[in-house]
Amino acid sequence: MERLKLFGVALILTATASDKPEPFWGKDTKEVGQRLAEFMRLPKGAFDDLVLVQSHAYTDAPLSRSNSSYPVLVFSHGYIPGFIGQNTVQMEELASHGYVVFSIGHTYETVVNIFPDGRAVPFNMAGLQAFAKDLGKTRELNVKYAAAADLAEKEAILRQILAESPTFSESLRIWTADTRFVLDELEKMNSGKRKSMFAGKLDLKRVGVFGMSFGGLIAGQVCAVDQRCKAGINLDGQQYGDLDHPLERPFMFMHSDDAGNLNRLFFERAKNDAYYVIVKGTKHFNYSDFSLFSPDYKKAGLLGPIDGGRMERIMSDYVLAFFDKYLKGKDAPLLKGPPTNYPEVEFKSHGRQTKREK
Repeated sequence: MERLKLFGVALILTATASDKPEPFWGKDTKEVGQRLAEFMRLPKGAFDDLVLVQSHAYTDAPLSRSNSSYPVLVFSHGYIPGFIGQNTVQMEELASHGYVVFSIGHTYETVVNIFPDGRAVPFNMAGLQAFAKDLGKTRELNVKYAAAADLAEKEAILRQILAESPTFSESLRIWTADTRFVLDELEKMNSGKRKSMFAGKLDLKRVGVFGMSFGGLIAGQVCAVDQRCKAGINLDGQQYGDLDHPLERPFMFMHSDDAGNLNRLFFERAKNDAYYVIVKGTKHFNYSDFSLFSPDYKKAGLLGPIDGGRMERIMSDYVLAFFDKYLKGKDAPLLKGPPTNYPEVEFKSHGRQTKREK
């Protein structure tokens, strides 16, 4: 576990009057905010006010006793400047609906991981530079990939991108291994082999994997190669990975305007239920807590014109509906067709249990 940091959101029973909820990004909110501001070349105190914003999470809150065990979700953040708490809104929403959620901090490729003993491990600059070099080297190929209409052509281009991106491919391999290692550890925690408050409480037959940006493509890769994943979601990440193993688990892609039909190859070739959701008026950072931050980020082009609160509601509703359907067996009207209550959403689906939407 030395390489990884886990951020768990458990189910809360009650909080006494003396209990205080954690700041929005947990007890390390200030330091994480300062590291994030430094990376983004913003004023050092750009995120300091977040220490005054209370979350709905409490340290060491007891698990609810309403059920004997609970389905499990594992989340991965985006590549730098992504970080372990970047989708706190979704974590809390899912926990409040009966999920135990674990967020992985991928050390050296997150803006900072602060471990329980206080050690702060920042991103690896050399790794970031190599990663950026890969992206620069394959920029034209990525443009061709996005524009290609033929699926065979898309696959050929994608294989070439992976072959010419050694650092990118290595990060994909490591993050996938990180996630599978966490699933191994959860099995030990649940069985009692590793001391944990979650012993006997994790329903590991109902595991979902999701993530944002690079973490989203990791969700797709893990669900393609590890049968412990029963359903997965990619939040605005370009899907790469094992092209020899099409998605055999229910999967959903959620995308911003900029992404368009970027992941159509994986969507069309999925061998189980698949969903493709585009939210108009969004940009990449709208798929994180940034949607709720200063309007200055809209002016800077990091966020689309969509209202931040509405975007969070759309994202949380779709993520919850998807996991409720495939991990809890609940009816999910939101996944049956284009929504009437969210006109900014473009919706497509296909698979064994869904009707193809044109």
